[in-house]
Amino acid sequence: MHRWLQLFVLLATACRAAGTFHCEQSDQCNGGPAAGTCEPTGFCSFLDPSCPSGSRYDTYAGDGLAGGCVGDADGGIAGGFAPSHVAPGFYKPNASALTHVMTIDTSSQQLDLGAGLQPPPTGVAFVDDGAGHAVLSVGEWMVDMDVRVTGALSLVVVAAGPVEVSHAIDGSADLEVSGPGAADVGLGGPGAFDAISGYFDSGGGGGGFGGSGSDGGTASTSGGGGTGGVVYGADESSFVGGSPGGTGGTSDTCPNGIAGKGGGGGGAIQISSAVSIAITSTGAIDAGGGGGRGGCNNGPNASNPATAGGGGGAGGELFIESPTVVVMGTLTANGGGGGGGALSGGNFGGDGADASRAASAAIGGIAGGAGEGVGGTGAFDATVAMVGGIGANAGGGGGGVGRIWLRSRGVASTGGTISPAAQLDPQLP
Repeated sequence: MHRWLQLFVLLATACRAAGTFHCEQSDQCNGGPAAGTCEPTGFCSFLDPSCPSGSRYDTYAGDGLAGGCVGDADGGIAGGFAPSHVAPGFYKPNASALTHVMTIDTSSQQLDLGAGLQPPPTGVAFVDDGAGHAVLSVGEWMVDMDVRVTGALSLVVVAAGPVEVSHAIDGSADLEVSGPGAADVGLGGPGAFDAISGYFDSGGGGGGFGGSGSDGGTASTSGGGGTGGVVYGADESSFVGGSPGGTGGTSDTCPNGIAGKGGGGGGAIQISSAVSIAITSTGAIDAGGGGGRGGCNNGPNASNPATAGGGGGAGGELFIESPTVVVMGTLTANGGGGGGGALSGGNFGGDGADASRAASAAIGGIAGGAGEGVGGTGAFDATVAMVGGIGANAGGGGGGVGRIWLRSRGVASTGGTISPAAQLDPQLP
């Protein structure tokens, strides 16, 4: 063991023996049943559902905080700001500012500040709240470079200071890979094998969320396409991402394991600031759905020579919450395009486009040849998703739109591009 590490262990042991333990980062808080959080006070806390904040200081915290609920003992709920969807104790008024973030991974609760994924810096907390959300507690947050959000959990950023977004925050799906916090409630239905012809296939249905996904295309003889995914999550208390599209008919026979898959659902991103949120003219937040994959060509002598396209994924959810909200940039949660059907003995179907980061449609994938179906376009703004094209091997349906919420004290100021239209709640206390 290195001498500096031996010294650290001895000092930490001495501090605990003396009754207090000061932390500098959350990976030092490992004395409970689960990983803890290094609070801005410099003491460790652990999840405790009996506390209003959801967290309690451990018995080695100093300054009279030992055993107390975070937020009650340290004034962490001061000022009356309580973010939606998570416990109020995630608002930490003494948290440190955050800049230069390149990647936020919700599964590992780590950030990339230029040196790869690492635990958050001192004074910033990033934890799994046990309810499907990864909660990042910061002071002010300046989004001064493009940020990619990855992982399985939805992202909730709770800022004690102002948030300014002058670059892109991307929580969208990438083809069949869903964004953070995507759901499957509105999963598009799968396409099917057409038993009459013995080798034609119908397209997968588009995923649904804020709007329904569109049906997959019908195979030439009789096979109906997969049904479009349903609408869900309309209430403001719900916070979840979009749903994937359905797979194209018999895509499980494709040798590459990718062709014909449905597009992933868009992610769920919430930003709650106790002060203000400004999306500048160069800023954007995107939770679009992924494009469905085109069908494959298995060869003219295969028992199933070619397959249908997958449905596009639905857009996810953006929830922007602060006393003052100004949007001069772009907020998007559009649907992805469906994949095109393949041609037996010819080309694969084209992949559908990922959702547009504008008020425009994601284009469906091209057909692999004459007589095959094109993918349906994804939904955007108030324009619905399109049904996949009819063909011997049909196209996948387009994905539906997601949801965008603006919650503020008074009506939010909006001069940028928002697709679909935002749902407004001007009643923030």
